[in-house]
Amino acid sequence: LRPFNGEAITDVPIITKDGGMVIPAAPETIYNTFRLIQTTAEDAVGEISVTEDEDLLIILNACDTRKTVKEAARKRAEDLHSRGKEGDA
Repeated sequence: LRPFNGEAITDVPIITKDGGMVIPAAPETIYNTFRLIQTTAEDAVGEISVTEDEDLLIILNACDTRKTVKEAARKRAEDLHSRGKEGDA
């Protein structure tokens, strides 16, 4: 853990077929990632649809093996990203 604005942030390594990346994640993000990985896919998809935590979505998409969860995380991240772009316009 490393301090970041008063919070402990952990670098989460994500290995992909194209190499990898590191996601700096708050303890709450890590906690919620592991919690959602252990819930039913239906419950996880429901929570993903309302989350604002983009780091959580990236980690879930990379680490969860359930197709419905990966797709929900990817779609929600795209929605948040496009909503952010609309706010910039």
